[in-house]
Amino acid sequence: MSGERSKGVRVSKKEVEGPVDFVGNVFDITASPVVGELPLTRNYSGMATGWEPARRGELPPRVKVLEVRLVSAGQESFEAGLDLTAKVGPDGALRVSIPGGRHVLYVVSVAEGFKDVLGFAPGKTGPRLDHFNENAAKKYLDSISTALRPSFDGLLGNGLRSAFCDSLELGGEDWAQDFPREFEKRRGYSVTPFLPFLLDHFDVKQRLPFAETLRRVNYDFVKTRDELIRERFIAPFAEWCRRNGLRSRMQAYGRPWLGMDAKRMIDIPEAECWFFFGTPWTEDGVFNPVENKITSSAAYQAGRRIVSCETTTNYRMYYESLSDIKQAADTLLLTGINQMLLTTYIYSPPDVSFPGWGCGMWGSYYSEFNTWWPYLRHWTDYTARLCWLFQKAEITHGSMVTYP
Repeated sequence: MSGERSKGVRVSKKEVEGPVDFVGNVFDITASPVVGELPLTRNYSGMATGWEPARRGELPPRVKVLEVRLVSAGQESFEAGLDLTAKVGPDGALRVSIPGGRHVLYVVSVAEGFKDVLGFAPGKTGPRLDHFNENAAKKYLDSISTALRPSFDGLLGNGLRSAFCDSLELGGEDWAQDFPREFEKRRGYSVTPFLPFLLDHFDVKQRLPFAETLRRVNYDFVKTRDELIRERFIAPFAEWCRRNGLRSRMQAYGRPWLGMDAKRMIDIPEAECWFFFGTPWTEDGVFNPVENKITSSAAYQAGRRIVSCETTTNYRMYYESLSDIKQAADTLLLTGINQMLLTTYIYSPPDVSFPGWGCGMWGSYYSEFNTWWPYLRHWTDYTARLCWLFQKAEITHGSMVTYP
């Protein structure tokens, strides 16, 4: 439904030399290549995917112009410029007198529903939910519990331990319909005049004389965004789990990265362990011990006994050895992880020839066709014993006390 799909904000711009009577159409500017990106958010999987260029006089589906602003080029300190939004006609037409000198005409636009899910949903298609819309989040969650309750005698907790939400992998979907109003209420000033600069390309922002001012506004932007997603998505998810007799399990990070506050809201906070062999992401190919330590620290602060981890996710099957897996798991244990969920075991029909079905690009190859399969049990027994021990233990005055 309209209003329930994810929303993104972007900026396009056009240089104008004055004095001149500018006659044009802002939709032509928005149809130009995107020059900007959201604060501290790189374009994940291509922010502009599905954001179709506009034809003159037509607005792409679910896209609207939020702001049009004329700014003097080369200014040494921040100046909001001239707000021309009210001068834009319904068809996008803009007629304005540009004073002498070099100027930049910024057009900030908002799109809804410009991205679909990344996959692993039925049919691997469908619009992404607006994580900043609390009513939409509750509606979606309630539709799940309503459909499943009859199978669990009226309460999902009768047959399930927890409900899981994977990492937040939003790319350019960092906008709430009421974001400007919430920003001003929480931060005490308007974000609107800063948006054209704030959304510009990172390298451009860094070179501006007032880059420090933008960094401070950027901080407030991210702080407001994170507060909203915690209040409107993570909190409703945790509450929905409690109402249905479940514990919440969630990778409360990703894009955006939400810090420790979000992790403390979850009953079973979860981290990740990726293999990146042959890539520059990490020297040893294992990602990400720092994030995992933050997750376990948040769990400790919130009094959670279980710290979960999506373990051995992998871009390249067949590259990891059992010794690689053990070293990665030992790293997880050292960072406070005490529950490991393996990614992935391949359920392959007996009549499929060697090496059986693959798992695409998201997991290590746990399968009876793998050469180290006969020895995997030694590692799982070892790891299970340590996870049990650490789930039962408490650290007090530098000593570990284990409870039965």
